[in-house]
Amino acid sequence: MRSATRLEADAPKTRVARIAASKHFVPVVLFAACLGVYVANGDFLPGNDQVGNMLFSVNLLKRHTLAISPPVAPEAFFWTIEKPGTEPVSTDVDEWTESVDADYREGRLAARSHFYYVSPTMFPDVYVNTFGIGAPLAGLPVYAVLDLFVDIANDRFWWWHGAALTASLLTATAAVFVFLAARGFVPPVPAVLITLAFGLGSCAWPVSSQALWQHPASTFFLSLAAWLLLRSESRPLAAAWCGAAFGMAVLCRPTTAVAVVCAGAYLLWVDRRRCAAFVLGGLPFLAFLTGYNYHYFGHPFAFGQSVVASGIALSKTGSADLWQSSWSESLPGLLISPARGLIWFSPVLVLGFAGTAAVWRNPRYRPFIPLQLGAAAMILVAGKWFDWWGGLTWGYRSIIDASPFLALLLVPIEERIVASRPLRVVCGLPLAWSIAAQFIGAYSYSLMGWSDLWRHYDKPEQASLWRWDRPQIGYHLVNFRSERARKKKVMTIYLNYQGPIVNLPGSDQDSSR
Repeated sequence: MRSATRLEADAPKTRVARIAASKHFVPVVLFAACLGVYVANGDFLPGNDQVGNMLFSVNLLKRHTLAISPPVAPEAFFWTIEKPGTEPVSTDVDEWTESVDADYREGRLAARSHFYYVSPTMFPDVYVNTFGIGAPLAGLPVYAVLDLFVDIANDRFWWWHGAALTASLLTATAAVFVFLAARGFVPPVPAVLITLAFGLGSCAWPVSSQALWQHPASTFFLSLAAWLLLRSESRPLAAAWCGAAFGMAVLCRPTTAVAVVCAGAYLLWVDRRRCAAFVLGGLPFLAFLTGYNYHYFGHPFAFGQSVVASGIALSKTGSADLWQSSWSESLPGLLISPARGLIWFSPVLVLGFAGTAAVWRNPRYRPFIPLQLGAAAMILVAGKWFDWWGGLTWGYRSIIDASPFLALLLVPIEERIVASRPLRVVCGLPLAWSIAAQFIGAYSYSLMGWSDLWRHYDKPEQASLWRWDRPQIGYHLVNFRSERARKKKVMTIYLNYQGPIVNLPGSDQDSSR
């Protein structure tokens, strides 16, 4: 009887042990932990860069089209109205009523210009998302579920928070793929540390996971592609899926194409069959992207972002050249400046450079070569962009897409670090610093506050980049409570905008294609 009782008492422990030993246990825990951290602040990151992705995701869900006309989303346009005998004057259009529609049809009401997150096309009064189709597609599943419970075309609370939830889900899943990729080379503990370096120690936490930019979808697919690339040697079909994942990354953020080239060149070097599968996997996405661009912009390699950004570059710099920045200025800025430097915001990722030699010398780590080259290429491309500093943002937003690759470059040195107590202490400090820095950003950064300190300068967005007396992390640490309150206030402003997100009653009036 005692033996039977003991067996019954031990049964739950045995089940727990089996679950803990399962290969799915650690990835599930990491996903839940990262997701929990990302949503714990209850915030979304306000701003307009993400509005285009959010708008066109809901537009695709509710109107089943990739484009809009001004009546569909009047909030995205600047309007003028002309009364008899008077000059046109600016006006706000919150809702598309019958009287507003009559003024528009009779030419009295006109959309004189538009916000930068919508891009004009070859067709009159037809606009598409400046930031492409990838991120809106990524937001579609979450918005579809939310639309079962709320009217997502009119509910601004869930429009914003649904976007933040989408971003958190994508970033947490990206962390899982980083773990799986690392786990193929190192034991569980080093793989978990590498995952935390990406998931909590990079700007993926305070930036990517907080809003539906291009970045969360891009890093999701890049992390998936990295995992598939690293396992493709033993599973040839994985190369085709890897090409598809890279293809989706390019749909989300076209500049990641340089990483695709690095991966393809590596596969061509080591295994032409895998390279062929890789290319075949990515071709459908290339066909879709070039077809989309040709239809709306008249050229397969014209993008909404390049169309709109040329005007922005002209107004900011006096030149419409999008790739005008000098690496002698941008690379130090992205790596060591107190406002954007990778070394200050995520010093743990900088440790990956210590494994550079091992990647090239040790055949075991040779599959990491395309990740190393891809990360370097993405940083170089970001450094040529006309506003390489990323505008008003927290940390190194313009190179966040490289962060999963940078985290995985820790693999060649992580086992050595875990095995050595002195190295654990020395390398644990950068990880702790990185996580603390991202915590500060996730809870206290908004569009205002620190950024407002520089508005009286000739070039306010650049004035703060090299000010060592007021670094971004230090300012937000000292003013954490007040900046946290300011962020909540800015969120409230965005939530209180009036009018529908997408004007469904006018969907039969517009000329979008």
